[in-house]
Amino acid sequence: MIFKRTFLIVPFLFFSTLFAFEDLTSENFEEKTINKKVILDFYTIGCSACVDVEESLIVYNKNKKDDVHIYKIDMLKEKSLAKEFSVNVLPTLIYFKNDEIIERELGRKTPEQIAKSTKKYLLSN
Repeated sequence: MIFKRTFLIVPFLFFSTLFAFEDLTSENFEEKTINKKVILDFYTIGCSACVDVEESLIVYNKNKKDDVHIYKIDMLKEKSLAKEFSVNVLPTLIYFKNDEIIERELGRKTPEQIAKSTKKYLLSN
């Protein structure tokens, strides 16, 4: 009986983290990002490092007191956006402000690292 419960809970936790933020597409990208401070999270399903970054973004988002928007972009579904932003490595976080790329970071990040980068790249003048 314990095995069945664990089996049901683990996939739920995994999939719930994948859908914590809105996915951007090439169709809604400009509408969602124009004149905003944005963290773009390029990911793909099946990428364990991407899940780690997602979990860090969730923790950061729960604790933040700023107007930074977080959006996800599935690299395999949105190949044109991945190409436009020259994303070749997953996970990739792009800090986007005033309609331009301010910085990009690759690999796993802790919530503290995300908070520090956000303050440095998006919240400083």
